[in-house]
Amino acid sequence: MLQYPTAPITSHFPSWLRATLVQVLMIFFLLCLTMLLPPLLPSSAKQPVSELQLPELLQTQPLNLTPFEQGFFADYSDSTDPATSIQKVQFEFEGISGSLLLVSSPSWRSQHAPELCYSASGYHINRSVALQFLPNVLGRWLFLDENTHSAIYWFQSSHHTTGDFLIRLWHEVTHHDPRWILVSILLNQPHHPDEPAVQKLLEFVHGALAHDLANS
Repeated sequence: MLQYPTAPITSHFPSWLRATLVQVLMIFFLLCLTMLLPPLLPSSAKQPVSELQLPELLQTQPLNLTPFEQGFFADYSDSTDPATSIQKVQFEFEGISGSLLLVSSPSWRSQHAPELCYSASGYHINRSVALQFLPNVLGRWLFLDENTHSAIYWFQSSHHTTGDFLIRLWHEVTHHDPRWILVSILLNQPHHPDEPAVQKLLEFVHGALAHDLANS
């Protein structure tokens, strides 16, 4: 008598990778929709943008992009568009150190799900979970390298904050929120999302970007 496996074949793949594959299929579907609904960006979204202003308490210093990030933004994005700003810094904040990548753009092509970037840069992703960090900040928390590092990311517009790239893409397809900022934070040590210093860090970054978006 035939014995059927009790677990699907996809169980051999990490959950974050399965989710990424599903997103790729959904992105393909949404891209098909863009042929029917081409984006009509207002003139304000096409104007050159300057670097985003971050709170001085973050103690930031400019940081070079990784080789993967350089290749992505050179080959697969609209990084040459004057409306796109790519900014990376290292920071120190209340005992927390790490790096912060900000990509502001009206086009989804200049942004990506950061799991791919961390994996390509040599980090092993143990787990990727959606979390409500603050009342107005919904994003994703990554457990890296057997929980020796932590990372956080979200996509932020003037009206929405989400950890789902598909939602960010859908808003572009449907002509909502012409400008989005990818926020990707890599912490040098393992932390927990409910730590007061982590909460304050995320509040500072989100608040500074919200102010920038409201005045752009």
